[in-house]
Amino acid sequence: MDFSKIVIIVVAFNRYEPFKRLMGSIANIITIHKDIPLLISIDFNNENQKILEYAEAFEWKYGTKEVLKHQERLGLKKHIINSGNFTKKYDAVIILEDDLFVSPHFYDYAFSACNFYKNEFNVAGISLYSYERAESANFTFKPLYDNYDSYFMQYPSSWGQCWLNTHWQDFMNWLTDNVDENKINSILPDYISIWPETSWKKFFAAYLVATNKYFVYPRIGLSTNFGEVGQHHVNQLNIRQVDLLSKKINFNFSSFNNSHAKYDIAFELNYDELVKLNPSLNKLPRFEIDLYCKKKHNPNDLVLTASKSQNNIYSFSNKLFPPINNLIFNIPGDELSISKFKDVISERFGIYKKPFFVEFKFLCREILRITYYKFFINKRK
Repeated sequence: MDFSKIVIIVVAFNRYEPFKRLMGSIANIITIHKDIPLLISIDFNNENQKILEYAEAFEWKYGTKEVLKHQERLGLKKHIINSGNFTKKYDAVIILEDDLFVSPHFYDYAFSACNFYKNEFNVAGISLYSYERAESANFTFKPLYDNYDSYFMQYPSSWGQCWLNTHWQDFMNWLTDNVDENKINSILPDYISIWPETSWKKFFAAYLVATNKYFVYPRIGLSTNFGEVGQHHVNQLNIRQVDLLSKKINFNFSSFNNSHAKYDIAFELNYDELVKLNPSLNKLPRFEIDLYCKKKHNPNDLVLTASKSQNNIYSFSNKLFPPINNLIFNIPGDELSISKFKDVISERFGIYKKPFFVEFKFLCREILRITYYKFFINKRK
């Protein structure tokens, strides 16, 4: 397949300054490729004339530029689906919402990843964003290093993503027969099932679970998220900012089968990969890894938890980071336990009894920093 036609699609609505910032980062692209199509898709709004004027005046010297102004309000879900459908015209699409910012090397990364994973059956999308905090629990997330620059997660990327035409068409074919939200919610963890029906990401998450497919993620960000106020944010969220690649590298991608860094929809390491890394765990009954306490269980299910348990079958320390390393390296202790779910005490709150104060301190610092900027720094300008 020829990937010379990967279109960059910017999804915009009514956020003028964030849109300008994103376009500025795209203009700073560093690439060996030529003839890169750019499509600026602007949802209908009576007050976004400035965005339209900026888009039409934007100079794109790497290929063709098209500005698409929709004549009726789509909303974010329909807007993303409309953008994904451009895979009918192009071999792949890179979709960027207007509160993002990209590394100068984002296009070369996407191009290389498309070529590497184009025949990988288990892959359903390619992320530009690299998680540093688990979206399931809002705690620090660090995937295991397995000598590769990519890892896999059964969680859709929405803060800079790339779909091949096969990725998108397979999803759309599945979506045709899976529009019942109750059915969708039944296979999703609670933290996702509460998302509104207007979330395209909710349906793509269900698709990944139902088909056992994954997104590919880079270990360094090619995009970051400013978390601007918008359809799904009532306040700006700076906690989604991640480090960006500033110097070109030759990515060492892992095939799906060779990777040990495979994570599920709750940001937990896959059990099968854990026992490959520590075969001695095969002596224990199979258990569900649920350190973030975000999964659904039956009372007699065996779970790995950081919560207190009335009847531990086996236990480990919680000193190493990330916590799963305590099992990989067999660190003895009693902070992490394998037990029946019915024996877990305070399963929703005991998990991060110690880290909670660290995270609370971090959030307080963020609030103080933002408040200081708004009320003191801005007054000086």
